[in-house]
Amino acid sequence: MNFKKASLAVAVIAGIFSFSPTWSQIEEIIVTAERRSENMQEVPVTVSAFSSDTIEKRQIDVTKDIAFHVPNFLAYTLTSNADGFQVHMRGVSIQNGAMVTSEPPIAFYEDDVYRGRLSVINSQLSDIERIEVLRGPQATLYGRNTISGAVKIISRTPNDDSWANASIGFGNYKTNLLTASAGGPIIEGSLAGSFALASGNRNEGYFDNSTGGHPGEYDRHAFRGKLHWYGSDTLDVVISVFDSGGENDGYNAVPYGPSFDPPSVPGEPLGGFYCACSAYPASGDGDFSGGSLHISADLKNGTTLESITAVTDLEDIFSFDLNGGAYQVAPGFVVLGVQGLVVLSESEAEQVSQEFRMSGKAKNDRLDWILGLYFLDEEGSQTFGGDVGFPLWTENMTFATHSTAVFTQLTYQLSDELSLTAGLRYTEDRKDYTNQCAGFICSGPATVALDETFSETTPKFGLEYQWKDNVMVYAVVANGFQAGGFQTLCFANMNCALNPYKPQTVWNYEVGIKSDLLDNTLRVNASAFLAQYDDIQQTIVQPTGFPQGNVGEVDVNGLELELTWVPVDNLNIFATVGFMDSDYGTLAADSEVAMSGADTLPSTPDYTISTGFDYTWNVKDNLEVFAGASVFKTDEYFSEATNALLIPSYSLVNAYLGIRQSDGRWQLSLKGKNIADEKYIVSGIAGGGTNIRHTEPPAEYMLTVKFNFM
Repeated sequence: MNFKKASLAVAVIAGIFSFSPTWSQIEEIIVTAERRSENMQEVPVTVSAFSSDTIEKRQIDVTKDIAFHVPNFLAYTLTSNADGFQVHMRGVSIQNGAMVTSEPPIAFYEDDVYRGRLSVINSQLSDIERIEVLRGPQATLYGRNTISGAVKIISRTPNDDSWANASIGFGNYKTNLLTASAGGPIIEGSLAGSFALASGNRNEGYFDNSTGGHPGEYDRHAFRGKLHWYGSDTLDVVISVFDSGGENDGYNAVPYGPSFDPPSVPGEPLGGFYCACSAYPASGDGDFSGGSLHISADLKNGTTLESITAVTDLEDIFSFDLNGGAYQVAPGFVVLGVQGLVVLSESEAEQVSQEFRMSGKAKNDRLDWILGLYFLDEEGSQTFGGDVGFPLWTENMTFATHSTAVFTQLTYQLSDELSLTAGLRYTEDRKDYTNQCAGFICSGPATVALDETFSETTPKFGLEYQWKDNVMVYAVVANGFQAGGFQTLCFANMNCALNPYKPQTVWNYEVGIKSDLLDNTLRVNASAFLAQYDDIQQTIVQPTGFPQGNVGEVDVNGLELELTWVPVDNLNIFATVGFMDSDYGTLAADSEVAMSGADTLPSTPDYTISTGFDYTWNVKDNLEVFAGASVFKTDEYFSEATNALLIPSYSLVNAYLGIRQSDGRWQLSLKGKNIADEKYIVSGIAGGGTNIRHTEPPAEYMLTVKFNFM
């Protein structure tokens, strides 16, 4: 795919609609990035926000789609369950997200509840009111595992407004998707309820299997129910329950060659770009359920007290061929269509969390303050092993995490234009871990039992200046922290499992500007940052497994730009650009990274770009046609810390076209992802006895009809 041609095409299409003399303005987006409702343009935080309408237009269908529209953010599958994924933002990443003791450096929140397991967070999104992506360490108000950012998914809460809608879609690869949502008052003025559900499946995969069939099928579901009591001027209560998950054909690794060790890079797909070459049928099955209770009480003197109580439960099962069905008989000679090393896993975890927040104003409303207390208890187990036609080993792991944090943040308005922010958070994570190995390749002690306590105090300082009515500049210095942890990918090497890794920390320096120009028709938000990481955590590919380790110091600097332009009514043109550069500093002399001579962090491309448009025009008094397109482009990047495998740059084009009744009663739309049918890979593993890639789907299309009944 030629990116310049694609970008030009989007610009030309947008230009066709730019002759109308009617001017419009950019919508105001209210966010809760600083735990209170504010105009996004007045929040001194680098944040991207997407309304429900934008989520639909950008085709953000599942959680990992968010990354296509945020600068310096990547999310994609590597291994494990096909619905799991790993995340990378501003240099830090998680590459073993399917393991029960791993924790992402970008925290995910659903309705203000922390979700720590990437293996099940990539759910079908339905009835979402807003998505916010905060970048940089959220050292004060979020704290836990937000060393490089936080993703907030906020679902719609019912009130006195009633709604009911449903949609059904059919796509290629025998794909279908059914959604429904309804809500409104049960008792007018005091109690409302809602539900949202999505059910989708793909009944034919896009892979070609050497033993026959087309792997890549899935069956997904998501459900959410809410009750909202608001019958008091001082008390608001929301009860929410959810369940999501599904089954799939698992992760299908595509084998590359001609050699495994040393890896042939870049190499070629040995059996075809979409070859699921293994004789072993991969599989995945996950379920994520829980509930929350959110109470907000207005106390005297404008003080608000909030309590958020949540419980979650997950189950995750997966198996896949780590060699992609290829076996290296001799250097440069690989046999296909066999079973390589099959990784099998079954895990479960339970999480209980409690957060208290008190906030208000003082000093004649010149001081905004917030105090908070946070508790989290999580425990679970995982059975993890390997099979080559007969069992090699099985590890039985258990873990428990007890996290406590206390935090405060103050923002004082020094003048009508200038504000100063200071915050502080103390976090303590106590972790317990056991691992028992059984099998004839187990080495070291049969049982490993460890416990560690990690704690840190993380400050934040910020300055905000309202330069003009619609132009705000800000500067932030923040310290971020992520606790250390225990090994889970040592592949029966219990001596490896004996070595926990240390916490990673960062000092982040950032300046930014937010502006609405040309009579609020052009929005320009930009920021520049320098992130200085210490003891950065990375997964290292080795013949004996993929352990996690602290590789040393690294600096990441970058620029982020987000543009929105509404030149005429009903036409929206957007673009996001991210630039990054990472430089290793002092490295541990005995680390694999130092010995490899690597000079850049994995999944840290020099640039990512997203640009596109959406437009609506009236064809009759009661009929509208709507269309849109977007292009995403990323530069090449390495998939591993040792820089052993380079992922080539790729670009994707998405588009949609539809017609609807002007009052929204019904609409018919045709949507397409990767409509240029780009063949591209996003990750892989090279070394340690394997050489595989993860390919993303070819062109996908779906025809959807939607009805609004109210």
